[in-house]
Amino acid sequence: MIKNIKSAEKHVIELDQRGLRIDGVFRPLVSGEFEYWRHHSLYWRKIIRIMRDSGLEFIATFVCWDFHELKRGEFDFTGRTHPSRDLAGFIDLCAEEGLGVMIRVGPNIDAEWPTRGPAPDVTPLERMHPKYLRRTREYIKALEPILVPRLATRGGPIVLVSIDNEAYFPYSTDVESDPSAGSMPVPYDADFVMKRYHGWLERYYGSSAKLASGWSRPEITFTQVTEPDYYRAGLKETLDSFDFITDTLRESFVELKAMCTEIGIDVPIYINMKPFTHYIDWRVIEQVVDSHGIGLHMPNAWPGDQKLVVSWYIRLLRAMNKFPWAPEFQAATSIGLDHIFGILDENQGRFTTMLSMALGLRGLCYYMFVERDDSHFAPISPIGKTRPQLAGFREAINILKQLRPDQHIADTGLLWSIDHHRCQVASRFPNWRNLYDIWIDMDKPKELEPWWEAFRSLQSNDVDFDLVPIDRDFNDYKTLIYAGPDFCHRAELENLKKWMDKGGKLIVKTSIPFRSTNSQEGEFIDIAKAINNSPNLIIRPWGQLSDVLKQAGVQSAIVAGNTDFWTFAYRESDAWTLFIANVGTEPALALVHLGPAFLKQINGRTVTDLLSGCKWKITHEGLWDEVPTMTPNEVCCLRIPVKEI
Repeated sequence: MIKNIKSAEKHVIELDQRGLRIDGVFRPLVSGEFEYWRHHSLYWRKIIRIMRDSGLEFIATFVCWDFHELKRGEFDFTGRTHPSRDLAGFIDLCAEEGLGVMIRVGPNIDAEWPTRGPAPDVTPLERMHPKYLRRTREYIKALEPILVPRLATRGGPIVLVSIDNEAYFPYSTDVESDPSAGSMPVPYDADFVMKRYHGWLERYYGSSAKLASGWSRPEITFTQVTEPDYYRAGLKETLDSFDFITDTLRESFVELKAMCTEIGIDVPIYINMKPFTHYIDWRVIEQVVDSHGIGLHMPNAWPGDQKLVVSWYIRLLRAMNKFPWAPEFQAATSIGLDHIFGILDENQGRFTTMLSMALGLRGLCYYMFVERDDSHFAPISPIGKTRPQLAGFREAINILKQLRPDQHIADTGLLWSIDHHRCQVASRFPNWRNLYDIWIDMDKPKELEPWWEAFRSLQSNDVDFDLVPIDRDFNDYKTLIYAGPDFCHRAELENLKKWMDKGGKLIVKTSIPFRSTNSQEGEFIDIAKAINNSPNLIIRPWGQLSDVLKQAGVQSAIVAGNTDFWTFAYRESDAWTLFIANVGTEPALALVHLGPAFLKQINGRTVTDLLSGCKWKITHEGLWDEVPTMTPNEVCCLRIPVKEI
């Protein structure tokens, strides 16, 4: 635990691809959200102790600008006007109880608060509006005497600082996207957004002639560009609009991070995405902030195709971001969104955490861990009563704390392109004003149909595979699968050919790309022909991918022996971790087959069931000492040491 703030011991805090480290030592990034300002201060200590005793390492909390600013320029962060405004006292209390703190300053926090966090005069403004930035700087500056002395680098408990929340652009809301009564509407500021877009295009293209050529729209000028109509816009125009969105968010984070740096914040800064917003290139954002993670909020037990959607979501997080974690991971639901989330049962905390770990998540912050207004089904009540579901959270937390950053054991990859993904997103929305609503589509395909069917086939047949960005290095993979459209960037296709020339096998489910995003057909015909003539190419638009992979000599490290089971194998420096999940609707035997190469590595070693504590030796006959029957939505986690003690 972080030592008492009064000890004044300074710490070095790092958050990158190796996870969270304090003074060079890995620390499980396991946290729970407790919004102090929405609770009576009499219960703070009791609730904090329950959170600590549940196994959490850190407490996260938003700071609500609107709640703390009494009038323009006058703030209360010490409780002089009301005890619930005592941010300083709350942080100190966390330190006294041995918990680290993750401060989420916003300014946008959403959190079902009427203004979504900022002062009322700021709420209707876009993130890059001059007044928004000016007023935000005043707010961040006011936090300096409270936060900076309490940073872990100064001897305090604050290990991480979050800027913004679920950022998207353009930023607007309406009754459909935010049905909570009493919330301030955020109008779409077309003049501001389009002025920025015109300026961005001019910087990107340099001249109207180049814009006209790139978009294949003769005579168009920068000022004639309108809001993109995704049902009619050309490919390059569509992709440019998404690049503009990413770049605007990047500029916003640059500004917010600079404000934090100016007041002396020197612990890692992180952000989290609005659910399913992979159309934003978060790799670009992570060049600005230290870490970025997902927000994961789903209905009870992830019914229907929702498990498949979450598999896509977390696998893509591992492929695209430094450290795979969820700064907002569902522990409760918003009362205003009951029609979407429904009722969460007692097993939800255990199930969602365990299956997310199986899919590759390695850190999280439960939101909300303490019930508050507009939120229910949390494991702790506003006065510190515990709910039955807390037991499942405790079990899952105990397992998550034993995991480390690792490598998924797979030498097969399904190629993924952010450009292709953006095309699927654009096919579903008329314009960028509606992109916010993507988070509601919890069971709909997230990619173009051929790719999604390939993904579904691999997952349902329990093949070991990763999602592999097409603009990355491929050397870790022996086999790659392409199921995208007929365009990509030339450098991507050239990289793929070089990998094949070294012996990599490419399975094509659609066609080999032969054009770029803004060119005529056939531009890549030379590379496409070379790939087509390669002995390492397998064209197979029909049949099960699992059968094609077998013919190519691919063997999974671990694979389920019956339907409705998913299995996963990960390698850390000193251990293997195996997950077996029953994602079906009926109890079934957990039949598991181990690949010969993997079984050879683990044969004779002791395996521990991290949930039950049972131990047994692995033999050449298979994984289990006795094959268990697993109930629906049950997830088993097994640990195997590299070296026997």
